[in-house]
Amino acid sequence: VLREPSQEPTVLREPSQEPTVLREPSQEPTVLRETPQDRIILVPRNGQEAYAYWEVSEAHKAELREQGGRNLTLRVYDAEHLDREHPFSTDLQSYECDEQALDHHVTIPITNRHYVADLGYIAQNGEWLRLARSLPVQVSSEP
Repeated sequence: VLREPSQEPTVLREPSQEPTVLREPSQEPTVLRETPQDRIILVPRNGQEAYAYWEVSEAHKAELREQGGRNLTLRVYDAEHLDREHPFSTDLQSYECDEQALDHHVTIPITNRHYVADLGYIAQNGEWLRLARSLPVQVSSEP
């Protein structure tokens, strides 16, 4: 039985844009508000290096700068200690990035572990304003 396509328009609803506030172990507040077009990818290169690249909207960057974001920063966390109860690790490396940068090479301190990259701003009050977070990736000492 063939059916005629519906003439009613399909309505797509956008996800809620309400920010979620999370706290890191250091008590540094974090505002989490990623948009669907913002993403960061962490790619292991070898046991000592990884490559992070990102696509973030200028509008989202401007919004976080208006909220007090001052320095675009890439953070790389040891994800071995990340879990639902503690979504942040105190084992991190931090790299200040140029506003126009789209990537950054990072040094991996310990091989055979999982790492996560965060891109965002540090506000003057110490608040972390996240643009995007990568999925965890394993950095292996094997070639």
